[in-house]
Amino acid sequence: MTYHTSDAEHPIDVLNLASLEGRVKERMEAGAFGYIRGGSEDEWTMAENTSAFNQKKIMPVFYKGLNMLICTQNCGILI
Repeated sequence: MTYHTSDAEHPIDVLNLASLEGRVKERMEAGAFGYIRGGSEDEWTMAENTSAFNQKKIMPVFYKGLNMLICTQNCGILI
């Protein structure tokens, strides 16, 4: 069985992981989404991947190019 992939690349509006996952699910074939989303046995890898993603911060375009060390010290923004 083969799945067709997309090489589409564009900015996305992300509020949270759950909303992004729902949008991805709508665009993917059910089998492909199930394979990526599903886990096996104790689902350790899936839990680790979700945990790693949750450690990432989403930065508004407004802050692009700023020295984040200076910004965190002066603006109180956590990165």
